[in-house]
Amino acid sequence: MDSLLTSTCDIAFTKLLNDTLTVDIVQNGNMESSCLDVVYKIAMIIVGIVNLCFAFYIFFFQNRKEKQHIRLQDRKYMLENFILKFKLECFYDSFKQLLKESSSLIDDTNKNNLENTKKDVESKYQEIFSNLRIYFIESLSAIDNNLYMSILSDADALQGKLSEALFDDGVILNKKAKYEELIQNPIFLYQGKMLKTLCDFGKDSGK
Repeated sequence: MDSLLTSTCDIAFTKLLNDTLTVDIVQNGNMESSCLDVVYKIAMIIVGIVNLCFAFYIFFFQNRKEKQHIRLQDRKYMLENFILKFKLECFYDSFKQLLKESSSLIDDTNKNNLENTKKDVESKYQEIFSNLRIYFIESLSAIDNNLYMSILSDADALQGKLSEALFDDGVILNKKAKYEELIQNPIFLYQGKMLKTLCDFGKDSGK
């Protein structure tokens, strides 16, 4: 009788223990599943926010880039149709005058006369560059300040080079080789450089 009771109690206890473990396993499984759901939802929210921010950045960047491109093309149109169309002749005339006035240096073989010729040429240079700034370069400031500053800087650099060559006592400018090296070639060089700057304005830089 005692043996039967003990056996019955053991069976009941074992069943209770199994039921308890089963409940714990189910509860733990549900908790893990719930945690995974929360982590998944948080991850999806983060991904959504990142995608939204990225989409906004792309839209803003593209829109800004497109507006910049349109503004640049408008400026290029104004440069071509309101400045170069009417004032480019002034640019070419200035360089023709520089070459014409400079040619008197190589024609003058008398050393004493050459010094006076240098002074006359320097005076002509000042007049030519002044007119170039007033009638051509200044108008570029209405188009683009960087373009204006670039052309102005080149004009100033050329004038400085020519003036320096004129009054260098160690240089004999009525010798053709020196004249070409220090006067003629810089004039051609800066004319080409400034023209390239004007022609390249408005081209896409890929930025």
